[in-house]
Amino acid sequence: MAYAGFWRRGVAMFIDSVIISLGGLVVIVPLQAVLGLPNLEGATPEELRAGMARMLLVLFVWLGLWIVYFAAFESSGRQATPGKMALGVIVTDEAGQRIAFGRAAARTAAKYVSAMILWIGFLMAAFTARKQALHDMMTGCLVLRR
Repeated sequence: MAYAGFWRRGVAMFIDSVIISLGGLVVIVPLQAVLGLPNLEGATPEELRAGMARMLLVLFVWLGLWIVYFAAFESSGRQATPGKMALGVIVTDEAGQRIAFGRAAARTAAKYVSAMILWIGFLMAAFTARKQALHDMMTGCLVLRR
């Protein structure tokens, strides 16, 4: 198995980030328009709570879009997001087999853990023997060159 290195994975993530950010705006902008952006200056406590609830809803929708995007593509027959396809890499389990949607969703959610520790979880892919990031280790996945 040829493992995908840190830089190849990083460029794929950049491509996917651009795609999901632009695509996500199609959902997020109308959602914010419907919900209304809170004006927090001079707001009452009730208005603050309502504004924060709307902002949290938008955040959870945004996070959900990211998780569904990565999980759907990585568990598909292609085993890769458009960014990964462009760089010639796939996501597999540790035996080199296709992963299920649930595992792909867990892997994507685990990326937030990799990011929360100063992005060190992502950086681990540059130094581990099988080029695994923390979220790969947490979910038993590999990123391989096709």
